[in-house]
Amino acid sequence: MNRLFALKDAAEAEEVICRVLEDIALRLDMMQTDMAKSAFSKLVKPAARIAAVADQIGLTEVAIAAGHVSQCLEQRDGVALEATMARLERGFDVAVSEVWNFRDH
Repeated sequence: MNRLFALKDAAEAEEVICRVLEDIALRLDMMQTDMAKSAFSKLVKPAARIAAVADQIGLTEVAIAAGHVSQCLEQRDGVALEATMARLERGFDVAVSEVWNFRDH
């Protein structure tokens, strides 16, 4: 995020970050819905997208967890998928808090 704020003015950087966070939140919601329906094949693209955009703005833990979700899907490991999705969601919650703390400084 420091790099993003260095490259753009504060308003533009905040807009980018807010869009990315909103995008991740929407994809997480879709993934939860698809998991509840056991539509596991629909989780692949959102997990990859979350990993990519989280990595772009420096949300490393979110990107790693999303990558692990993809691995669980590839391995067809439902138990690990449930646990890893929970970790992804917790990581996202922490990231949102950290972004707001970063913004306030």
